[in-house]
Amino acid sequence: MQSLYPDAEFIRDIGSGINFKRKGLQTLLDRLLRGDKFTLIVACRDRLARFGFELIQYMVEQNGGEVVVLDKTVYSPESELYCDLLSILHVFSCRMHGLREYSKKIKEDLSKVQPGTESDN
Repeated sequence: MQSLYPDAEFIRDIGSGINFKRKGLQTLLDRLLRGDKFTLIVACRDRLARFGFELIQYMVEQNGGEVVVLDKTVYSPESELYCDLLSILHVFSCRMHGLREYSKKIKEDLSKVQPGTESDN
C-alpha cells in the first residue's frame, strides 16, 4: 500500500476488526471528532471495523473526506452474515478463555496471600 500512496500517513493496527480499543482506530476516531478532513484508504473494510464501518465512513464524509476500499470483493448477504457470526463466536471464545486465565491468576494470587488455601483445580 505504501507504494501506491507514498506520501500518505499510515496508521497501523494489530488486532481484530471487532476490537474498538485499538490505538490506531482510536487515533482515527479522535481526528474525526476534531473535524479533520482526510482520505481514508483501507485494504479491506473488515480490517477497519467488522461492525460499524458505515458509521466511520459517514463520519469521514461529514468532515468532507472520503473512504477508499482497495478490496472491491462483493459478498452475498448470506456470506456476510456467516462471517459476522464466525467473528462473534471467535471473540466470545477468546473472552471465555481470558476469563478462565484471569480466574486461575486470582486463585494463584489468593493462595500466595492466604497460605494453606488450596485451589480448586
